[in-house]
Amino acid sequence: MKNKKIVVIIIIILSLITILSITKNNKKYIMRDGMMLALSLDGSSITSFPERGEYEVSVDCGDTAVGKWLAEEWNLAIEDITENIKCNINFSTNPFILKNKVESINTTNNNGYRYSGKQPNNWIWFNREKWRIIGSVPVTLANGTQTHLVKIIRSESIGGLIFDSSATNLKWGSNTLYTLLNTKYYGKVDATGTNPCLGYQTTGYPLCNYEEIGISSSGDDYYGRMIKDVYWNVGAVSDTSTKISVLYTSESETKSSITGKIGLMSASDYGYATSRITYSSVELSSLSSYEQNNWLYGQGNEWTLTPSGSYAAFNLHYDGKIGNALVFYGLAVRPVVYLNSSVYIVSGDGTEGNPYQIAM
Repeated sequence: MKNKKIVVIIIIILSLITILSITKNNKKYIMRDGMMLALSLDGSSITSFPERGEYEVSVDCGDTAVGKWLAEEWNLAIEDITENIKCNINFSTNPFILKNKVESINTTNNNGYRYSGKQPNNWIWFNREKWRIIGSVPVTLANGTQTHLVKIIRSESIGGLIFDSSATNLKWGSNTLYTLLNTKYYGKVDATGTNPCLGYQTTGYPLCNYEEIGISSSGDDYYGRMIKDVYWNVGAVSDTSTKISVLYTSESETKSSITGKIGLMSASDYGYATSRITYSSVELSSLSSYEQNNWLYGQGNEWTLTPSGSYAAFNLHYDGKIGNALVFYGLAVRPVVYLNSSVYIVSGDGTEGNPYQIAM
């Protein structure tokens, strides 16, 4: 009988130690869909996911899996499961404004806070696909206000398209490509076989069906409503020996006569994405020597929105330099947008495997 009492006492002591340990760690795990989850809100334990709201969400599953919080779906995604899943998920009511985050990571060069180098952590989940952040860049809004906004670019091209069919309207806002991107791609429209969708030398129509990959123009679309209507810098130069900082000044001296939701990267955006150079001394034509220091490089021959004289616009060349191309050539196109200043980060760290998930 005495031995039984000793065993019972030991069991009680062990139980108390376990309870004290759980209390000390302040983690109360719940079972959900076969996973053990410890949920907290601003550091205090909760028993279920909070309703959608302005939160930053961090997920740590240790070695058991890779957990990600999906902002649009407002749910947990689990990848690379190695064993029984055990995750700590914290909801914070003080999310990081994306613009502030970008500016805290990057140093200003007086023409914006920009990501440069070969592999910066500037990945962002936008329009249900991966985009990349160019930086927090000076821009003029539709109401004439000048400010900085986060500027992002689609990570992959949507196809080879001409810049302008008439080779006379080269300013962004008047050319064919502007019309295609701002009325068909923005709007999720199938434009194949219509006038704005034109290929090399206007001899054929490329695939311009944007019903799947386009951006919705609906006012209540999760991502579409994040885009700001802005005036795009369209000042032109024609000399590829122009220095990057001089080119930026030229571009920004002239604005498009109309605003738009969708644009392209400017030639100076590409130049500023190059690391380990002096922007006031490196020429556009010399950038081919630095393509391995530039994350924007790698889409082949690609349009920028910067005009470069009669019948031509600057393009990113396949060898990494900025050159001139006739506007009726079909070159790669990557849409670019400016995001509303109230967009905030819900989750993610900006890496390719865990891009920023955003909300507004």
